[in-house]
Amino acid sequence: MPLPAREHFDLDGAAEFLGCSRSDVLYYIKEDTLRLAFKSEHADLIVVNESLPERAHKALNWFEGAYPQVVLTAKQSSKISSYVNDWVYFQWPDYARSSGVDGGQALWQLQDFGGKSVSLWVVDGDKLQFSFEWLKLAEGESWPESCLLTLAELQRFSGGAVGGVKEPFKLPKKADEVAEAMVAYGNRFYAERGFAPTVKDLQGYMIETGGRDLQMSYDSKGQDFFFGDKPVAKRAFSDRYKTYRV
Repeated sequence: MPLPAREHFDLDGAAEFLGCSRSDVLYYIKEDTLRLAFKSEHADLIVVNESLPERAHKALNWFEGAYPQVVLTAKQSSKISSYVNDWVYFQWPDYARSSGVDGGQALWQLQDFGGKSVSLWVVDGDKLQFSFEWLKLAEGESWPESCLLTLAELQRFSGGAVGGVKEPFKLPKKADEVAEAMVAYGNRFYAERGFAPTVKDLQGYMIETGGRDLQMSYDSKGQDFFFGDKPVAKRAFSDRYKTYRV
């Protein structure tokens, strides 16, 4: 039985994948052509910065020195674009000039896979508190602990499919509005996060990021998704997913 593809690599594994030396990988990281990634241990949400209120967005973009103290009220956070913890990427220059805290670095200049600026937030009652990731150099290494190189990033760097050559969803010859929405949001998910969504991932992503535009909702009693007044049964959604998946 073939082994499933690895989702991430350490420095040695990345060098083997790319067919180069360990020092080559470090060179590309520090020359800002390869990005390291991590999964935050404490953040509740990852927020796309461009969806933040203007004042908060400016604070994150312009602040230098210690990390910004930003809090969003329930009303302010109601329109942000966010998702639960996933891979977060950063560029080496941002890490190198981040603030030192207790023997590590406080890093908040982060990206999603597609390169959009994102930030980490924790839930504090009915408010959201801006946060940072504390990264420490691994013992005897020149890069931070618990930071890895994802398969998607290595493929992007080496010119593989994730760089935009191939998308995971394709429209059928006869496509209705539901098909167009599922394919568009499935490929958008892939572009942002570097991996194809599962059926559940796609369902949640479409409702979370496009529910208003698509007029999409879910009836838990009847287990139907609604696109406006058009129902799509949960099983039918799964069947469509399999049909559109390349």
